[in-house]
Amino acid sequence: MNDFPVEAFRDVLRAWFREHARDLPWRRSRDPYRVWVSEVMLQQTRVETVRAYYERFVRRFPDVEALAAAELTEVLRYWQGLGYYRRARHLHAAARRIVRDRGGRWPQTVQEWLALPGVGPYMARAVVSIAFGVPTGVVDGNVRRVLARLMAVERPGRRDLQAWADALVDPRDPGTFNQAMMELGATVCTPVRPRCGDCPVRVFCQGLSTGSPDRFPTPASGPAPPEERWWVILWSHRDRWLLGHKRDGLLQDMWLFPMWPERTGDVAADLLEPWSRQGLRVAATVLRVLGPVVHAFTHRRWRMRPVWIPWPDGWAPPTVDELMASTEMFRSWQWFPQAYLRRIPIPRAHRKVLAALARPALRPMGREV
Repeated sequence: MNDFPVEAFRDVLRAWFREHARDLPWRRSRDPYRVWVSEVMLQQTRVETVRAYYERFVRRFPDVEALAAAELTEVLRYWQGLGYYRRARHLHAAARRIVRDRGGRWPQTVQEWLALPGVGPYMARAVVSIAFGVPTGVVDGNVRRVLARLMAVERPGRRDLQAWADALVDPRDPGTFNQAMMELGATVCTPVRPRCGDCPVRVFCQGLSTGSPDRFPTPASGPAPPEERWWVILWSHRDRWLLGHKRDGLLQDMWLFPMWPERTGDVAADLLEPWSRQGLRVAATVLRVLGPVVHAFTHRRWRMRPVWIPWPDGWAPPTVDELMASTEMFRSWQWFPQAYLRRIPIPRAHRKVLAALARPALRPMGREV
């Protein structure tokens, strides 16, 4: 970048951002807590989705002390709907570490931030540049695209990208500069059909000079995420619903409806035969199969077959011991009143399943939906 007009680039980008920056709630403060929370939420989640969740979250947990003092279950409840729940667990654990081990003093270097749970190089650099004015560049997906097009490089390496970001960052106000780079990538230098005519830095863009800026960088390709098939049991009894507390892995610490692998596609073979050995034959007389529900995660896809079991009021429901013998996925089970379902952390995937009950066509037990 020896010949790149860095100062001119900074001046143009800064002027553009001052006029065109979106009014986002986390940009109204450089409080490290609010900067950090927003960066965690924005990982793999759209800005417009994050906006409402962010404002609700910081109202309930206005500072790191409030977050550290809260129970994880409550933090997950305020996070539900955002997905990628490991982010919330890491956020909570890091808050407790800041309060417990650092006496509430904020880390102010990249290395200090990297020592906290869930904090990677991008987030560490973003927080220290925005909240503390540390002159370091950031590289997220949007910035990677802007840099690759500026330099007309199809497959830029991580080291090159970070070196370019560090060379360009404005040491007078690195936080604003980094946000401007991200804003440019999110709103103008988009992955498909970039708005080059509206780009404030197009005169510096080597990718545009090739006539095909959208071929930089080369899109990463990979295999389609694997699909997992599950039976999901909506078990109701006297206005109560049975849920399990997920033991580990994906959706750890969330409350889910009972799940069993769909092996044969036959609800009798996959569910009722194992249950019959535990004296749960009554389920066969009331069970209803609902339409399939699909939910995509980042690295996998669930195809769920909801099964509704409206357990008769006059019959005692199965005991917890009977159910826990059927699966090791959950650490505990609990019957929740219907009104309480809004107050516990249930992931979006299973709220979709619950919504399937509202569909008009409920079929009796069968092999296919």
